Formats: sequence, structure tokens, C-alpha cells
Amino acid sequence: MSGKKSVHSENNPRPLIQFSLAGLTVFVISLVASAVLLLYGLYYFTLRDLTAGRAHGGSFVTATRPPSGTVTSMDTPGGELIVQEINLQRPQEYIAFTSKTNQQVAWGFGATPSDRVRGFLASCGFTPTQVTQALSPQCFSATGGKTVIQPNDSLVLSLSPKARAGLYVQLAQLSGNPYQLIPFACPDKTVLDLIAECDLDAATAATFRKLVYPVAGKPYFSDPEVMLRQIPTPEQRDRFMQCLLQQRALLVRLQVRPDTDVDKILGYWAAPASGVRYKDVRTLLDSLKQNAQGGSVSILYLLPPFARQRLYTFPLLTMGGSGKMSCHWSTFNFFNETPDDRFSDVGYLNQYLIDNYYQIAAPSAYGDVILILDNRNNPVHSAVQIAGDIVFTKNGASYDQPWALMHLKDVLGLYAAVPNLHTAVWRKKSL
Repeated sequence: MSGKKSVHSENNPRPLIQFSLAGLTVFVISLVASAVLLLYGLYYFTLRDLTAGRAHGGSFVTATRPPSGTVTSMDTPGGELIVQEINLQRPQEYIAFTSKTNQQVAWGFGATPSDRVRGFLASCGFTPTQVTQALSPQCFSATGGKTVIQPNDSLVLSLSPKARAGLYVQLAQLSGNPYQLIPFACPDKTVLDLIAECDLDAATAATFRKLVYPVAGKPYFSDPEVMLRQIPTPEQRDRFMQCLLQQRALLVRLQVRPDTDVDKILGYWAAPASGVRYKDVRTLLDSLKQNAQGGSVSILYLLPPFARQRLYTFPLLTMGGSGKMSCHWSTFNFFNETPDDRFSDVGYLNQYLIDNYYQIAAPSAYGDVILILDNRNNPVHSAVQIAGDIVFTKNGASYDQPWALMHLKDVLGLYAAVPNLHTAVWRKKSL
């Protein structure tokens, strides 16, 4: 039979696909389009998943901020800083001290007489039964000019959120109430995260939610003593306190690029009395500048010895009760090679501030002192200006509070329960 030879001949056993030039062009275009659509799909869904993951990030002790590990860059008078958010954990050796179940709740009212305490509790929203229970001989004492209520757990747990908030905001203004002065901040969206992480059962989780109270629209927690007695095992109690006590802090590096003005940076960090010497820093910065891509150096190299030795560390437990652990002692010894323990004396500190500092409107120089004041202009905290909005701080005199770098707004957030909180900034007269 004459005609075209079949493609299925003995010499060509496999089927062949033949294209004209136009068909081949269409086929190639189709392959390219398919590849582009596939890559777009992979990119879209990967990006969607990453975005969803970031949206659920966060930390128990922080509110509406980037998750731990986030790295940002900020331009400051001290140069370009690379800032990484971290959650600074308490030493495991110390956690057991804070997770004991025998700690007694104590509300300190200063020298307030009992009749005024009665009216005060009622004004906060206590019921008549709760007022009677709080002022019972088992809970109330007024000796040595100090009025104290030591409520039992049932009274603490019976308070409404409104009554708890009303009481604790007032207690924050009186001495002897550390958990009310610096409450634990716990955004609603992360309370569930904490409950899941600590593997709390439904009843225990419900108790925790009951102890959370609102201040200025944000939730806080100030009753770890009661809460610990509701958690059944030591392991869960330790885990709960470790989550509760973690502190947001900053790891900071100075970025040096080939076009960085090293003299300008040195003019900021190696200012008089800063404890940083030109000869110790210039060589390092010049060496980084000579690299094709530049480089970065830890801010530790730009801090004086006092801060460099203590940053990200916790005081020894043997220093308990010492002024060496307070914020003011840490602030005013920042540039001292030999710490002056007189800064733990508030009377001495006030006079020293007047004699050696002058007040300015806002922090702008390395070493400016930032005082956080209550509505009576009493200092409740102090910190040292580093650069931008970064400060050196120790939040409280306890051994379980570290020396750390933080954003100033985050430090202010720790004391948000104090009404009419505001700052005053002071600079050394010699600068």
C-alpha cells in the first residue's frame, strides 16, 4: 500500500510527537506560564503562612510588641544600632524561691487608721462582707505605725475585677506593695498561651483569669502568692513563675559601615566622664570600617566597666536587702569605677542630684538620668539614657531583677499602674 510510512514501524517502535514551529512556540509559552503560576502559588501561600505565624507571636509579659528575636535597625546620635528583642529568663537556681506556696499576701496601707481603711475598701468596690472579712482580727493589724491587711485566699479570689483594680492601683502608691507597684502585664491574647504552656487544667486556668484585673484598659496580674497555691505540682509552679518572670530586654550592636563617621560616633560614646576611652574604641571601629561590608560590635564595648560587668546578670542572693540592687544605686553608679553605696540612701541621693545635676526637657545625651515620678513627684524608678529610646535599667531592688537594656516605653509600661506617671530628665553639670 503506497502513501506515508507509519510512525509505528519496526525502526521507530515508540510514538513520536511532532510540532510545527507555531505549535512548538505555543507549547514553550505554556510551560513558562505554568512555571510562573506555580512559583506565584508557592510564594503566596508561603507568605500567607509566615504572616499568620507572625500574627500569633508574642510574650506573656509584653503587650503589642514584636515577638522575641525580632531584629530592627535604628538611627541614633550614637550611630546606627542593630537591636534584637529577647526574653531574659530568670536563673533556674532562683525560680524555686519564687514558686513556694507558703508566701503570704500582704496589703500595706502605711499609717492609715482602720476607720479610713474601711471607707477606702468600700470605695474600691468591696462588698460589706468583704470589708468585714478584711478588717477581721485574723487579717487586720495596725502596729508600729503600719497598717497591714493579710487576706486569706478566699477573700483575694472573691474580689471583682473592678474592686481588685481599685485597690491595687491605690496600693501601688504606698510602700511595701511590690506586686502592685510593678504588676505583671498580661495581654488577653497571650493569657491562653501561658495557660497552655504551663499545662494548667481548666479549673486552675479559670482561677488565673479571675485574678487578672484591668488598668487603663490593659490587663494586669499581682497575685502570684495565691495563684501558686492553686497549681498542683512543683514542676508546674516553677514553669508558671519562669513564664511570669521573664523580662523583655534588648541585645544591641553598633553597625559600622565603610562610610560611617567614626569621629562622630566617638564624640557621642567617649564623652568626658563616660568611662569609654578613645584609644580603646577607635582602633576597633576603624578596623570594622575598613572591611568591604563594614561590621558590627556589641554595645558592651561602649559601656563603662560598672554596666559592662553587670548587664544581663542577676545579683547574688547573698546581697539580699542591699541597696546595691536598687535602680537608683545602679543609675547613679553607672559611670563610677568604684560603686558608691551612699546612693542607696534616698536622702543623700536627693541632695546629690541637686548639687551635681540640672534638669533638661528630654533625654538626648549618653548618661542622662531619667527619673520616673508618681503624681506627687516622688521617684518610683530611675534609668540611664543610652541612645535613642534605649536605657540601662534595673527594675526593682530584688535579687531576681537583672540589669538590662530596654526601650524606655517598656520600662514605663512596667509602672503603668502608678497614676499620672511622668518623667523628669537630669544631666550632670560637668557635661
